[in-house]
Amino acid sequence: GRLDVTARVRLHNPSYIAAIIPSALRLHVAQRGQPFGVAFVHNLYFQPGSNVFPVNFTLFDTASNDEAIRAFVLGYIKAEEVQPLMVLGSAESTTDHLLSAIMDGLNLTFNFRPPRTQFIRRIEADIGLQIRAKATVFNPLPQKITLGDLNLVVKEHNLAGSQVFRVDTRKSASYSRGSDLLPNQSSTLEISLSVLDANLKDLPLVTRLIKAAKMGRLVVGVVGPVDITIKPGFQATVEYSSENVTAELHCPIFCAQG
Repeated sequence: GRLDVTARVRLHNPSYIAAIIPSALRLHVAQRGQPFGVAFVHNLYFQPGSNVFPVNFTLFDTASNDEAIRAFVLGYIKAEEVQPLMVLGSAESTTDHLLSAIMDGLNLTFNFRPPRTQFIRRIEADIGLQIRAKATVFNPLPQKITLGDLNLVVKEHNLAGSQVFRVDTRKSASYSRGSDLLPNQSSTLEISLSVLDANLKDLPLVTRLIKAAKMGRLVVGVVGPVDITIKPGFQATVEYSSENVTAELHCPIFCAQG
C-alpha cells in the first residue's frame, strides 16, 4: 500500500547565508535500514538560524519494509515514539545541475515526533441487559482512516489493571464496520455487546468502578488490535494500547447496590 504524510521538519542553519531553492527536491527515505519511500520538498527558503518547513512523505509498503511501516503507523497513532528517519540525496534529487552536485551523497537523519494526541479518547458504557458502548476516536493523520474491527480490552486504571469489559466489534450487530474517520477530527462509534463481555462477577472491582464514576475520576487502560485502512489503500492491524483514557460507566441494574 501507499501512505502519504506531511510533516514539519526543523533544521538549523549555522551560517549567516540565506538560500532559496525554487526547484523541487526528491529524496529517498529509509528507516531501520530499509527503503521507506520518498520525500518531496518544494520552494525551500533556508534562512540563518532555525528553519521549519513542510515535507511531503510518500511511504510504500513492501515485503522488505512491512515491519518498519507498521511500526511507524503504530507510533503515529499511539503518539509515543520518536522515530529516526534517514533522508538520502542523489544526483537525481533535483533538475538543477549545480544543486545536484550538492545533493549527491547527502545523508541526514531526522527524529520524527508524531503530534501528541490520543487515538481512543473516551469510552462510555451503559451496562443493562446488554452493553451499549460508545468510543470516541481521534484520527491524528492528515488523511482519512477507514476503521475495520476492534478487539479492545478495557482495564481498570491502567494497562496493569483488572479487566472491566471487552469491546469486540465482531460480536456487535450495531457496529458500522468501514466507518470513515476524517483527518484531525473525533468520531463516535456505537457498539452493542453482550453483558457477558463485562466482568460483573468481580464485586470489589464493580464497587471501585461505581465509586470512581460517581466521583468523576474514572480512567481506564485500553489494549488490543485495531484494523485500519489509511486512504488511498494502506491496510494494517495495529496493536494499540493507551492509558489515562477517560471513561464513563452507567450500570443501573446490576450495580444498583454499589
